[in-house]
Amino acid sequence: MLSPVAGCLRDFVELVAADPVYRRQLRYHPKDALAAAGFSTGQIPPQLPVQHYRVSVFVDDATLFGSPEDAGGAIHHDPPLEARLVAYGIKPLALIHRSESEMTRLAFWARRRNLVTLLSPKEFTPATDPDKAGYSNLATELRPARAGSGAWRGLLIGAEPQQPMLGWLSLLFGWDAFLGFLLGYPPCCVEAFGRNWPRIRDSHRGDGAAFLAASLPDYVSDGPFHWGVNIFARYTGIEANAHFPCSLDCQASEKLAEHLASALSAWEPERVAYLRDWLTAPVLFTGHEGVFVLYGATVSESQGTLTCSYDPKRIVASTQDSALARAVCAAGQLRVSGGQTRIADTLVPAHLLRFPDLIGERPAKRIKEDQHAIFQYAGS
Repeated sequence: MLSPVAGCLRDFVELVAADPVYRRQLRYHPKDALAAAGFSTGQIPPQLPVQHYRVSVFVDDATLFGSPEDAGGAIHHDPPLEARLVAYGIKPLALIHRSESEMTRLAFWARRRNLVTLLSPKEFTPATDPDKAGYSNLATELRPARAGSGAWRGLLIGAEPQQPMLGWLSLLFGWDAFLGFLLGYPPCCVEAFGRNWPRIRDSHRGDGAAFLAASLPDYVSDGPFHWGVNIFARYTGIEANAHFPCSLDCQASEKLAEHLASALSAWEPERVAYLRDWLTAPVLFTGHEGVFVLYGATVSESQGTLTCSYDPKRIVASTQDSALARAVCAAGQLRVSGGQTRIADTLVPAHLLRFPDLIGERPAKRIKEDQHAIFQYAGS
């Protein structure tokens, strides 16, 4: 016998598959259609189309909530920030991706705190990037999830049932914009991501950070920008916002990061201070040779040349296995002049991005119009 949540999801999927009139209503009048099925929601896209003939899914308690043998296992590290934000009542919904066993253990952690969880309707193989600490921005071999497969899954965590359930349906039917709204992302960023995703996927292996870097002038010192749009440091394990901002001047993303940090400070003040310190450090970002957070670095300007001085022992990098990584570790200083970034006498195909903790006016727009051991390794 299915649980009430599983039964509700099964009934909705069967209704969509069997009733063309309801599918039409869902497409052209989604708010009314969802209300008729017992769902109430705020922001919603103007249409929610469904290609019902392409939908394949298994709906059972083990697939939705995790295998019982994995549920009681211990989490071997702190729960992700997104999960903690939901637990503190700061965010309405989180979506986290890991292996099935990890997500089942995290789901058990969440349910012990009276949160609602659902494992994603699909499983996949991550397309990891070795130059970014194995981080994955793309999913391959997407297929209907089955309990016990051991594949990677998404985990939805919410404070009450409707948010995870609507998130689950969004993942099943491909309602990406609706999912973005449910996760609390700014509407401008949700719209921009949907518009730009084909280019991000095809030209940047799904890396929205690389896409944003490509919108900047070639290999100059860029910024200063607000620390809340620093999604480049995510490849060393630190981020404030989970979404890709629509631009590095996105005020909505800046305000969201400030809000999350302010609310989180009531629960984890020391971690918030650490988060801001980390995200305000300069970042040397490349598409294929690693990402380097120059923690504690100083940047000075003289006669049109920017000099960034740093302690190699305080660098955190997404990879050690590149010529650039070895050069960054050995140098302790890099310069930006005439649109070129140099380490010693070597031209570096990288952006030096600055995110100082500015007070006062926002930095000028710099976007193109068309759009703790020595040398720590983030993957260790």
